[in-house]
Amino acid sequence: MLKIRLQRFGKNRRPTYKIVMAQCRSKRDGKYLENLGHYDPFNKIFSANIKKIIKHIKCGASTSATLKNLLYAFYKI
Repeated sequence: MLKIRLQRFGKNRRPTYKIVMAQCRSKRDGKYLENLGHYDPFNKIFSANIKKIIKHIKCGASTSATLKNLLYAFYKI
């Protein structure tokens, strides 16, 4: 099963996140299949390829709860 979720990277106490599509059993910072965007919580920058995310959701991929809230907050999806 595929899941669209956040992958943490950045400095200590200053995280930024990649939006990735990965297998649901892979580790948080492990391998991923596709990079779909990024999110910077300190500067409130959310950049994502919305068309690809919607396409993957329609094909059966699920989203994490945090990413679902971010998509609704920034794009009203």
